[in-house]
Amino acid sequence: MKNLILLLIIFQVFQTFAQQQKHPIDVKNQKCLEEAVPTTIGSIICEKEALKAWESEMETTLKLLKENEKLLDIKLLEETQTK
Repeated sequence: MKNLILLLIIFQVFQTFAQQQKHPIDVKNQKCLEEAVPTTIGSIICEKEALKAWESEMETTLKLLKENEKLLDIKLLEETQTK
């Protein structure tokens, strides 16, 4: 499952850079980090919130992929992520 999450994160990162636009999660995280300076605890809280938001985004994306079997072989994806 960790590999799947990593794969989806990488996909989102490449998509973001390809479009030369920041994802709203990244924009919100950057603003939070700017407001959290100079506290370490504030930065940690920002990063945890961003991680939760990205995990939610990935779950949503995976759900959409599972709904359309023509886009992805879900069984194969799950098998490769459990090894």
